[in-house]
Amino acid sequence: MKQKCLLFILLSVLFMLSLSCTTGPEEEEAASRVMFFSSSWGEDSIRITDDIMSLDNGATATPRIISGDSTTINGPSIDSLAVDKSRSILYLANTDDGNILVYENLTTAIGDITPERTITVSGISVSEGIDIDSGSSDRLYVGTGSQLLILDNASTLNGTVDADAVIDYNVMSIFLDYKNDRLYAGANYDTTNSIYVFDNASSLTTGATPDRTITITDSDPTKEFNPTGVLVDADNDRLYTCDNSAPNDHYLLIFDNACTLNGSYDELTDSVARGGTQTISLMVDRLDNLYAWPDSPNHVKIYYNASTLKGDITGPDKTIYNVVDSGYGMDYLPY
Repeated sequence: MKQKCLLFILLSVLFMLSLSCTTGPEEEEAASRVMFFSSSWGEDSIRITDDIMSLDNGATATPRIISGDSTTINGPSIDSLAVDKSRSILYLANTDDGNILVYENLTTAIGDITPERTITVSGISVSEGIDIDSGSSDRLYVGTGSQLLILDNASTLNGTVDADAVIDYNVMSIFLDYKNDRLYAGANYDTTNSIYVFDNASSLTTGATPDRTITITDSDPTKEFNPTGVLVDADNDRLYTCDNSAPNDHYLLIFDNACTLNGSYDELTDSVARGGTQTISLMVDRLDNLYAWPDSPNHVKIYYNASTLKGDITGPDKTIYNVVDSGYGMDYLPY
């Protein structure tokens, strides 16, 4: 009997140890707070708002602000910020200088500080649109307006580097569905109103072509929906996209069945939900909150239960001010 008790205790201890060693996406899903990041061209800054969901509706946040000459931040533009959630590393597409700034001390970063690293890709003068694989592949995806660049071993890169893969598509906004190893890239302005989908993102090589192309149309052929933001909630198989100058005043669109969307879709009849206020950037966190803001914002709008939104979107449930100063890039870190 004593041996059985000892065995039970040993197995219980091993089980508790296994829980304490859990890392990666499971940790992210268990997190209850959200550290909110924005990139602002208004003051050439990164703003970090700790525990944003604890703030009341209408509150004015007091973010930590990274700004000043030492930061070398210069004109961050559309979709210019990405956070590696497993390594707690922030990547900023420094649009006007064409390089990528890297910050690693995210819980304490503030003021006129120098980036831990600066990545410059050979031959590139513009970087616009960025995302990072927080998993084992450690791949960084960067848009240039005319190309999609892929950098391996991103967490170790510093200085001037060559891209590991170059894909000749005009992309502006980028989102990696790391659970399905799938990359979504919104086409740049003046090209096409499409979202390109690349499967097997972790193994993409130079010259790759999309496996699917999602085109959003309007009943008026003279109007186009240009995806300034794109995001996929893999758990609920939902595609979110936005356009700050959208036709029919539907700036934010949500589509079901993201993993199979292919071809042309009408923004009104095929979307499951539509937002009628100007939206240039958006994000959904692991707590099922949708974040959105207009062009040149000083606030973010937050909608609860994003996966259940249907029809015309009302709200928001919460608006938080001072989290950005005229910016486009947003991301978060769960903790």
